[in-house]
Amino acid sequence: MDGELNRRDFLKKAGVTGGALSLAGAAAAGFGAGRSRDSYTGWGRTAYGGDQFFNRKPFLADKPTYEQTGNPRRIEYIEDLFKRLGELRRVMYAPGGESWTFDQGVEALPEHLRSYYREHPGAQEYLPPPDGNNNTYLDPPKWLRTGEWFDI
Repeated sequence: MDGELNRRDFLKKAGVTGGALSLAGAAAAGFGAGRSRDSYTGWGRTAYGGDQFFNRKPFLADKPTYEQTGNPRRIEYIEDLFKRLGELRRVMYAPGGESWTFDQGVEALPEHLRSYYREHPGAQEYLPPPDGNNNTYLDPPKWLRTGEWFDI
């Protein structure tokens, strides 16, 4: 029985050969697709991004085209709408403690929120609806009411 291929060796060699052939096939297909102009699937009108150049030279300026009106500063976290609403949600749904409601007004909020809403009274229009339903506005806030979108 010398020189015969048993079942175990056959399966090992068949697995190695199949893996090698699949890798070689994928490499050959990738090489062929990358080499062919027919496989270009870009969004532009021309192949290989030929129209993706924008000539910036006519728009270059010697000095900035804007005027700085003050010193730049990093905003406070409470000035970010999403952070502020997160803080407000923690106050409205306080676990195991007294929670804030709209009926209590801005004066009942913690100091950091109260001072922000005192300095920016217009920001109170961006408070979530009192019923907590942010998905729909049956009575939209003033900033959302425009004759263009609603029949007023």
